[in-house]
Amino acid sequence: MIAALDPIDLRLDAQDPDAFAATLGASFREIGFAVIAHHGIDKAVIDNALDAAKAFFALPETTKRGYFDPAGGGQRGYTPFGTESAKGETAIDQKEFWHLGRDLPGDHRHASLMKPTPSVTEVAAFDAASRALFNALDQLGQQLLRAIARHMSLPEDWFAHRTRDGN
Repeated sequence: MIAALDPIDLRLDAQDPDAFAATLGASFREIGFAVIAHHGIDKAVIDNALDAAKAFFALPETTKRGYFDPAGGGQRGYTPFGTESAKGETAIDQKEFWHLGRDLPGDHRHASLMKPTPSVTEVAAFDAASRALFNALDQLGQQLLRAIARHMSLPEDWFAHRTRDGN
């Protein structure tokens, strides 16, 4: 039983994979999410992405809107304030955000469904910094999914092909 939302130390996955999987699975089952400590993502990767994001979101609204694709549903690029609402809600969310996704080759079977992430020309470090964080988080997500698969008595790679080309 998970008594509180205590961080789960990712280092346990290397020391005792079954214990890590059981703890992670219990957190998802009992609370609905988990907090991961010692995630292993390099602080420089996080700091670079944060600095680049701050620089991007400090740009003038008209510049940022140049990266907004109203037809894209916020799947790639910039989404301005007052654009989205939670599913089934009428109140508009008060947030702006940048959404990037997987880089797919032009001939990939999902290429027509998943547009490329636009390149930000005004902030030189933005593309590389955001991509580095995306890749680090993607690797972490894959590790967590392997643990969830173990917890569910599935092969560790059960989620791999289901998420490899996902949005």
